[in-house]
Amino acid sequence: MTPPTTPPPSGQATTTQITWAWGSNAHIDFNAATDKLDFGWFQASQFTISEVNGSVVISIPTNHQTYTLDDTRLADLDLANIIAKDTSALNVWATALGETVGAPQPPTTPPVTPPTTPPVGPPVDSDPTREFSPYIDMAMPRAADLLAISQASGIDNFTLAFVLGSSQGIGWQGTGTIADDTLSNGTTILQQVQAIQAAGGNITISFGGAAGQEAALMATSAAQLQAQYQSVIDRYQIDSIDFDIEGWATQHARSIDIRGDAIRGLQEANPDLQVSFTLPVLPTGLAADGLAVLRSAMQDGVRIDVVNIMAMDYGPAVNNGGQMGLNAILAAEATQAQLAAIGLDAQIGITPMIGVNDVVSEVFTLADAQMLLDYAANDPDVARLSMWSVLRDNGNGAGSPWASPEHSGVSQGPYDYAEILQQFDVL
Repeated sequence: MTPPTTPPPSGQATTTQITWAWGSNAHIDFNAATDKLDFGWFQASQFTISEVNGSVVISIPTNHQTYTLDDTRLADLDLANIIAKDTSALNVWATALGETVGAPQPPTTPPVTPPTTPPVGPPVDSDPTREFSPYIDMAMPRAADLLAISQASGIDNFTLAFVLGSSQGIGWQGTGTIADDTLSNGTTILQQVQAIQAAGGNITISFGGAAGQEAALMATSAAQLQAQYQSVIDRYQIDSIDFDIEGWATQHARSIDIRGDAIRGLQEANPDLQVSFTLPVLPTGLAADGLAVLRSAMQDGVRIDVVNIMAMDYGPAVNNGGQMGLNAILAAEATQAQLAAIGLDAQIGITPMIGVNDVVSEVFTLADAQMLLDYAANDPDVARLSMWSVLRDNGNGAGSPWASPEHSGVSQGPYDYAEILQQFDVL
């Protein structure tokens, strides 16, 4: 969200969201008697407060960003003007205003109590407005059984990874054609998809990923690529597809261009098709390459429904003690601001890597999962929660110093992460 550009009617309170918007310098017509500043999950170390020429200035130094309360002095404000989910942010304001933060304080992770019984009403739509749809790697040596996993975990919806370009067109993990989907347990991916759909669940199929080549990198034309994508939609009768674009694929101009043309054609042929783009992120938001992918798709006429951020593997540039839940929240807020800045009206998806990440100093804990759920439950712009990945959601390798595709590396019970995050489906 961005600060209002026109004042509300006299006497009407306005709440301005403090968000990440790189390089912006917002000026706010602030009424100290009625208005509020909402700092969300900002922490004390992320902003400063000063008074310059009779106006309060809030600076976010690492983002080269400021908010100025025009003609409002610190003496005009009190803590009633401030909303913050992190106590440290309130403490910064208390110091600046010469006040004491009283009890009770807003908790750092506000509790969300899931309903104990399903709400009375019509059956849940197979494509809900808010959806937990975790990734599952369909290339694991231990073949997945989606229906058995669903029954054991309570997961209703799955995102199947990954469909790639192949020498024969397009196929699972870049092998054969899309019809070559028999697993080592004798079932086919088609049979498993149909079982989930028959149970009322939703299937998203993801193209791309960190390994292999997304089909756009190999296609000779947008028309050919559209036909390949359509063959996947037709075989599995799905209405949700995902494009996981990362690594060098975020800079490959030709594939980005023909992918956009192909997706536009898909949406014209399949009006109810939901399209998401999954992109790498930092707590400060999407990188320039990721934003360029989105801009190109917009220019090609693609309707982007969800921008799904990979809240994982940030690397040495992020050093805040491994606060992975907080980092995911900051990344979501920053991404929302970036999408608004480029004029993209899309909702947000958030996908953490549960447990030990590939950057092994980063561990997304069960407490981080609860923190992320609590945030997402109160942010109407978040439409999807996911995780990488279902087959890692177990404690078989507790204490492992390395990331594994077969377990989370932390002490947990089977499907503990899913038990938390799937509550998003019914909020």
